[in-house]
Amino acid sequence: MSMRVYRLLFLALVLFSSCRKDNLKPEWDADFLAPLMTTRISIQDLLSDTIVQSESDGTLTLVYESLIGEIYLDSLLIIPDTTIGYTASLNNLSINDIIFDYSISLGSIAREDSTLNGPNGGLYETIMTAHNTGLPTHIQAIDPMTFDNIALNAGDYFQTITLENGDLEIRIDNHFPLIMTNVIYELKNSVGNQVLVRDTFLTILPNTSETHTHSLAGMTLENQLSGFVTLSSLGSPGDVSIDTSYALTAQIEVKNIAIQSAIARFPAQEILSLNQTADFANNDIQLTRAIIKEGMTNVVLQNTLGEAIHFSFEIPGAKLNNIPFLIQGTLPAGTVSNSSEVSLSKDLSNYDIDFKGIRPFELIEGDLNGNNMVDAPVDNSLYYKLSGSIDSSGNFINLSQSDFVSAQCSFQHIKPAYIKGYFGNMQKDTTGVTTFDLFPDIDIDGASFAQARLFLSVENQIGASAAMHINTLRAINTQNGQSALLSGLAATNPFMVTSASDPNSLAIPVTPTMNVLELNEQNSNIQQLVSVLPNTLEYNIGFELNPGQNPPAPNTGTDFAYDNAHLSCYLNTEIPLNLSFTNLQIHDTAISDLQSLNTENINYGNLVLYSYNLFPFDAVVNLYFLDSNQVLIDSLSASPILVNAGIPSQNGKVLTPYVTKSVVPFNSIRLENLKQTRKIKVTGKFNSAPPSQHVQVYNDYFIEFKLVGDFNYHIKP
Repeated sequence: MSMRVYRLLFLALVLFSSCRKDNLKPEWDADFLAPLMTTRISIQDLLSDTIVQSESDGTLTLVYESLIGEIYLDSLLIIPDTTIGYTASLNNLSINDIIFDYSISLGSIAREDSTLNGPNGGLYETIMTAHNTGLPTHIQAIDPMTFDNIALNAGDYFQTITLENGDLEIRIDNHFPLIMTNVIYELKNSVGNQVLVRDTFLTILPNTSETHTHSLAGMTLENQLSGFVTLSSLGSPGDVSIDTSYALTAQIEVKNIAIQSAIARFPAQEILSLNQTADFANNDIQLTRAIIKEGMTNVVLQNTLGEAIHFSFEIPGAKLNNIPFLIQGTLPAGTVSNSSEVSLSKDLSNYDIDFKGIRPFELIEGDLNGNNMVDAPVDNSLYYKLSGSIDSSGNFINLSQSDFVSAQCSFQHIKPAYIKGYFGNMQKDTTGVTTFDLFPDIDIDGASFAQARLFLSVENQIGASAAMHINTLRAINTQNGQSALLSGLAATNPFMVTSASDPNSLAIPVTPTMNVLELNEQNSNIQQLVSVLPNTLEYNIGFELNPGQNPPAPNTGTDFAYDNAHLSCYLNTEIPLNLSFTNLQIHDTAISDLQSLNTENINYGNLVLYSYNLFPFDAVVNLYFLDSNQVLIDSLSASPILVNAGIPSQNGKVLTPYVTKSVVPFNSIRLENLKQTRKIKVTGKFNSAPPSQHVQVYNDYFIEFKLVGDFNYHIKP
């Protein structure tokens, strides 16, 4: 208002005050501008802060990561349940060799001749005279002479015994100075009178011996045995010295005994002695070592023998704090009808187990399993030792073919914390659907990007190389139903994944390898996938371990895996906001200042919307008036208001916003609506122009709206 106008107003006031009464008050109308709402929408308001990355030059890039597949190698980290068993029958028990001795002296022969022929003029007189005088003499031929009722007592060994196998060895030593002929020996059971052995030694020269062996397989021996000996002689070859103590001795030995049944005394002995291996079948995995996270070993032993058995079960290659795994104890005596049993369990947690079989131990100790060689290298094999022994109680024990000692060891629910070896060419797929929302909470009909870079990042915690196969990767927009399937070389060629490095410690995490496959326009239709603006990814990703590799030699595999080891595939997105699009919905709600106005004295006026657009996109907008319950009362205009795009400078960036002024008159009805307005909602759509031209978006772009009331007031002082 100019100074001239102020002077006129002052003059008028002075005149009125001098001419009118004191209670006369002046009234007048005036125009006022009242701010009603201000709101600004930036690019960060349109897109989530978590996915928009500002570059050094002010440009913006969409950055997004989504896990689209993860494979845990649970099947590798479970060692199959395995049971090993052994039963020792009576054949595994032994008793001492049974030995009897019997002798026939020249004195016995002389006495037998005296009994048969009288003391004079015969063999008796010749032998005794030569013995008494010490003078050499000639001994004539001796006719067959029998010595019977020879008693042999085996009661210290057994009461009765039936042999599965066994040998009876007879050795006759001729200490006579005579040539002995047709020496017949017979052995039989005294009670049953069963002949066990009858044998003839045709000729035994002086001071020599002869040995004959006979099988006793299937025979039953009593503890009281009897026998007889028939002998004859060709006489002495000349004059010989005679001593009546000279004798023909027989030694009978029962040896190599395998018992079918017996009531016998058994000496202290080891009845179980095994050095064997247990094989852990695990598909094509060649396991050489494992550190156990959890698992149990159960040992069950049974005994029908009438003697207690001291047992020991050891796994030399399984160590905890460098001490081998060991279960030992005593198995009580039992019977066939009521066997004794011992069941023991031991936790395998934290044991470090060698699965290379018996060979590493035979290289140090020599042949352990009795095959006369050092075994070849093997994997998936566990070496164990099982031993059992009995003490000698001196008691007679009744044994039969039904008697046994058995041991059964089972490995159950073993889950390693670490395994090593060769994992084969295992193949495993992961299938699923995951969220991939580049434009969360944004409604847009379509978009095209000048450039899109997507990366499939594979994180490998496993100590084995792998090949990733993208069987299916489909981008889906669930809002409009559009989708696109990945195609091109990236979808058909396997992607190689390198092996992780072994920290050789459970306490040190594995550092995974990161393997990145870029999806670009040269190897895929990535633009097509991005252009559907997906909010969902459907995938089927396959992994193959050790692709194209043949199994290594046993004991040489270097693959490894720790507990929870996995292969993870992420989809990482880098999309510069250089784009074209149609109908990008914008919306914002601001608090209205209309309620602070005194609308009673408003005569008329306009609502003026000032739009400041720094975006290089045209927009059509409208404002909606809401009451305190968010209920729509009115809108600024009957049709959307066009807001022009900012004008880019020579380098393409918009530096100054385009200002659009939109004037909307109001009437008394709208004035009443304005009185109820508490919030104002701004909605609109952005469109790039022309649609085929991509436009770069910068981090300082915004669109701002200011709603102003241009009112004419009637003023009453």
